[in-house]
Amino acid sequence: MSYVNYWNATSFTDFESFMQMPNQVTGGWFWTMVLVSIAVIIFIITRQKTSSDRAVATMGFGSWIFGTFLFFLGWINWIVYAACIFALIGGIVFMIIRQEPEN
Repeated sequence: MSYVNYWNATSFTDFESFMQMPNQVTGGWFWTMVLVSIAVIIFIITRQKTSSDRAVATMGFGSWIFGTFLFFLGWINWIVYAACIFALIGGIVFMIIRQEPEN
């Protein structure tokens, strides 16, 4: 006898359960990949206008803000949220290390 998972895609009653449903269907990867996609987009956009250290710091800050929202809703796990915090701290440290001299 084989075990088959069935998901009832119509069993949501409010907006939160509607937004949680893709995460359940994909095994918890949907919102994690959305967060990674947003971080990459933020990095690419800011890298076009600034240096790499500032782009990494901006990416870390943006992913931390959005990751905090997703973490407290329970849509990402704590390891992904910790990676957002480390990206923020790493971006700030990278920006301090590569600090440009004042003229």
